[in-house]
Amino acid sequence: ATTMEGRIELAKCFRSARRLQILVCGKAGVGKSSLINSFFGFKVCEVNDPGLEGGNLRAGTTKVERAPPFRIGSIVVDIFDSPGLQDGEANEYEYLDDMYKNCKDVDLFLYCIDMTIARFSADDIKALELFTKKFGVDFWNRCVLVLTKANGVIVPPAECRD
Repeated sequence: ATTMEGRIELAKCFRSARRLQILVCGKAGVGKSSLINSFFGFKVCEVNDPGLEGGNLRAGTTKVERAPPFRIGSIVVDIFDSPGLQDGEANEYEYLDDMYKNCKDVDLFLYCIDMTIARFSADDIKALELFTKKFGVDFWNRCVLVLTKANGVIVPPAECRD
């Protein structure tokens, strides 16, 4: 699906809303900012890529940042980028407080998981527990798990799969 088709499908889910607020969240380095950039089709958020020269696993985003709002029909969409949890800086509670302060009433949480990592990690479990404690169990009614970095997954030939 094209970026516009994806936006239209998302808007259909929230027809009765006039404004749709989305918080993109997850661990550091999973591609949250890149996901937002791909959603817009151009660079909106700075990206800190550990694979590039000068890149590291520390958070590229250190506070909640609102991307420019856009419209899908009559719906205004606000997307918020967030700092990555488990960034080695031990700032999870500070980051969560900032997310709660700015995004406690968001309609949708997009929790990003790096698809190139073969297993759901203990860090993801801890992060999701922290989100649940901060935002309450209703967090799960508004959360979608998003697999990022699919272009980095190498699929083995059929004869090698179990």
